Amino acid sequence: MSKEGTFDFRPTAALYNDYSDNFSGIYFAADKVVGSVDRIKARGAPRQWGLYQKYAAIDPANPKEWDKGGDEKKGAKRYKNWEAAVAEAREGLAKMPAPGKVGPDPDHPAILAANMLEHLDKAVEIALFNKRQRGKNGDAGTGIEIQVAVIPHKTPDRRHQVMTEWVPYAEPIDDAERSHKRLQIVMACPNGGWIGNAIWHHPDQTKFTHYVATYVVPDDPVNYGQILFIFNGLESLPDPGQRSIQPGILQPVLQWTPSEGWAIRSWYVPANYRPPFEAMPANAEYRAFTDPGNPAWTEAIPVSPKDQLQSIITWDMARKEYVARFRVRDRYLAELRAADILPLTHPVAVIEAYSQHGPQYAVPADGLVGIDMAGIVLQLEGATDPAKSYWDIGTDDPDPNNPGNIKYGTNRLQRYKITPKYSAESSELKFRVKKNTAVTS
Repeated sequence: MSKEGTFDFRPTAALYNDYSDNFSGIYFAADKVVGSVDRIKARGAPRQWGLYQKYAAIDPANPKEWDKGGDEKKGAKRYKNWEAAVAEAREGLAKMPAPGKVGPDPDHPAILAANMLEHLDKAVEIALFNKRQRGKNGDAGTGIEIQVAVIPHKTPDRRHQVMTEWVPYAEPIDDAERSHKRLQIVMACPNGGWIGNAIWHHPDQTKFTHYVATYVVPDDPVNYGQILFIFNGLESLPDPGQRSIQPGILQPVLQWTPSEGWAIRSWYVPANYRPPFEAMPANAEYRAFTDPGNPAWTEAIPVSPKDQLQSIITWDMARKEYVARFRVRDRYLAELRAADILPLTHPVAVIEAYSQHGPQYAVPADGLVGIDMAGIVLQLEGATDPAKSYWDIGTDDPDPNNPGNIKYGTNRLQRYKITPKYSAESSELKFRVKKNTAVTS
């Protein structure tokens, strides 16, 4: 339970768990799913996971329908935060490789998805719009039971993970539409992670070859045992043509740890890596880059509040490798080189946080920090001029163009309000801790 002015590091996990018990188990149970699908179809809802749920309700604008007991206050919390939880999950799952052996279609398992989000979307679409139940409900329309379970990560972890499993009928028949009685979805939710982030979804997924940002080391936060990471980073996305290479993120990071304070360190983190944040590497430790499937980090170099940092990622054309490093007082420090990784196409600017005291520990607002990232310059491969960036920072507000305002903001679960500022060749991002926006679980 979080109190006013504090932050629970697992808000999405609590929300998803409430959803499975109080909404999915009702509207997508075997005896209700056909009617839910009929309403989804009639209302023209999107057929991707997370985007159709509100349209399944009998009254899409009624938050009471998001609580099995009809409690409007409890239902409203899930209802209003749904878009934020979904946006976070969809963003994360798009960066995770799809299962490498079995695809989302149980009748064509050899056809693999491009990423975990596509895998989930396809499986859900088949369950709701292609499959039929045997017997009375199946004759009425499409839709088989979707059973959702949530398993929050027990240790600090920013990644969403999903497993889908098709449950066939005990007695097989030669009818693909009626071959399965249930789709089971198990989702593992983040424990800590990106509590404030700006992302540029470049429409062409073009390789970036230069990314620089300048900011000042903040004052020390009050020590509640938390770990903070501040960085501008470049991510790669799963490549179906190169499934053997893990996607990952290259990031020059300003980190704060309770034992060693502020320090700079560059990291390469593949999507399959689960860092043991409860045992952060000491400042003097390093791990050299070897290949895209393994993490790497430099020694951490202590810095002090008021130090100005220039955080830089570049593509070294001559050596065919990416370079992450810092420039501090005209010296280049914490340099990490990464070769043979997937093209980095996804710029992000992030404040990330974890608690060392357990997943339910709440960190007060003075345990977080604000930051101004200025002079942000991004360069695309083959371009002579800096790219004109456009940062997606989400919104806390309902969608004014949606009838009945059933859709709410995509930034409601973030701890930071981010304000962008643009010029012809650069941009600026101001990260400020939100006031009075604690998430209660």
